[in-house]
Amino acid sequence: AMYRGADGGYLLSDRAFAGSDTLATGYILSKAKEKIEELEGIKFDMLMFGKQAIDGDTAQVGPLIAKHLTIPHAAWVAEVTDVTDHSITVRQDLVSVSQVSELPYSCLITIEFLERS
Repeated sequence: AMYRGADGGYLLSDRAFAGSDTLATGYILSKAKEKIEELEGIKFDMLMFGKQAIDGDTAQVGPLIAKHLTIPHAAWVAEVTDVTDHSITVRQDLVSVSQVSELPYSCLITIEFLERS
């Protein structure tokens, strides 16, 4: 993310996280987001994650985070088609169909592959 132009980032590291499954990882990351907002006094409009981890390959962590935070999400985003002050519109390439979704902020997307223009 830093290479692609992110303004900043956070590293979460604790021995207690070792061996976490997707359910625990989603919970840990959702609580980290809430804590960062509380400590920094900021509010995230959008959370972006990769499609899946290389070890578990389940593609469940992003959607689990959205569930914990009770925010809308779109998985397997292939293209961002529009961004406004109030929402983002994305194209999702699912197994046999493509779907266009408009998500109000705060939201979460998992990214299949985005080319940098």
